[in-house]
Amino acid sequence: MAQLLLVFSLIITSATGIPRVETKKVSLKKFISIVLEKNPSMEQARLQIQRYKAMLSGANMLWLPSVSSSLQGAPTPKYTCVVPPEWLAAADLGNMSEKEFRETYCVGTNREDTITTDLDGYVLRFEAKATIPLYTFGKIKYAREMAKSSVSLGRNNLKMVRQQTALLAKKAWYAARASRDLSALMIDSQKLMDKSREKAEKMEDDGKITSTDLIRLKLGQNELKMRALEIRKLDNISKNSMRILAGINVEPDDSELKELPLKHPAALSLLVDKAFKYRPEFKILKAARATALAKVGLAKAAFMPNIGVFLRYRYTLSNSDDPKSAYLNDPLHGNSLAFGLAVEVKIDPSSMITAVRLAKIDAARTEVKLAQAKSYLRFQISAVRENIVYEIDRIKLINRGIKLSRGWLLALEDQESLGVLKPKELVDALVAWFKLKFSLIEASWKLRLELLKLESFIGTGV
Repeated sequence: MAQLLLVFSLIITSATGIPRVETKKVSLKKFISIVLEKNPSMEQARLQIQRYKAMLSGANMLWLPSVSSSLQGAPTPKYTCVVPPEWLAAADLGNMSEKEFRETYCVGTNREDTITTDLDGYVLRFEAKATIPLYTFGKIKYAREMAKSSVSLGRNNLKMVRQQTALLAKKAWYAARASRDLSALMIDSQKLMDKSREKAEKMEDDGKITSTDLIRLKLGQNELKMRALEIRKLDNISKNSMRILAGINVEPDDSELKELPLKHPAALSLLVDKAFKYRPEFKILKAARATALAKVGLAKAAFMPNIGVFLRYRYTLSNSDDPKSAYLNDPLHGNSLAFGLAVEVKIDPSSMITAVRLAKIDAARTEVKLAQAKSYLRFQISAVRENIVYEIDRIKLINRGIKLSRGWLLALEDQESLGVLKPKELVDALVAWFKLKFSLIEASWKLRLELLKLESFIGTGV
């Protein structure tokens, strides 16, 4: 009983903020759906999947061209273009001003290479460049693999959260049903004990038994009341558990549960193989391993260049023809369009070598975690399988004991009819019968819990 209380007491975290509404009876399936809907961990897991899908979508677009653009401007100082004097003397300017002639045939300026704030011009340059990757030595492939394995990780994480939440809901629901069965047994046992006490008190008045026999009967009755306290505690814990998990006042309905299969589970090796196949935690670790290996490949590929084609457009504009302007190497007026092959490489030995080393360590860690998880899972399944076998064999023995205790009570009824009944024997028989019935209910629900554990360890139905 203490173990059963301990299991379900872990469910309780807080009892604040519970709405006071009418208690609703729910089936196990309905209760699980309510808890799954209310649990915020489910929504967090779904959002994480959306995040990983966004990463995958981005990785699938790495083949698209990357576009960059820039707009730059700079002022130019005041200057005067210089032309040979004989050109100016011999020229027929016509409608052209002297300034226009100088700017058209400028061979230099009268400005010195000094800092000045005497400004009267500007130079603007706009440039746009698009690069389409042709071959990246695996960078895009590894990026896609990382994103795909992350999506797989997120989906299995959602399954794991769902299974854990459903397991918690089942435990709470089963605890409530167990407390109901125990309460019903307690009521029946108390009625039998009260009848026996009434008979014993009458027998004491008639001088057929001693006060010591009556005290023995009352001690047995007190023992049942102590058990009743435990049952009441379990009942309160289970009800609070269901209310907290569902967010409303609920209790198990009266539908019949499936009969417990008193059959030993499959062999340990078969259960372990099944767990490796279905358990979401292993799929998460496998996805993490795939991510780590892709990360290693990506870190190594970073040492290689990116090969692609580029298209570049440049437009420059200025209101001066100063050859000493900030854009000395650019045409001061005009458009240009260039197309060609691009080879881009970035070398940062310190960070790149460190990235490869860390990626390899992360990959090795995932392998160790996977091996540890497999070893620990074997231990978990082995332990819970032994518990199931124990509870099944225990239930069989308890059923046999109940039959024997029932026969004992029938024999005492015969003694009562003959007037030779001893209260001590009646108390012992009633307490033995109650303890066996109590143990049967406890063992039955513990068996259900162990089957739930095995199901969670395997990741699918047993």
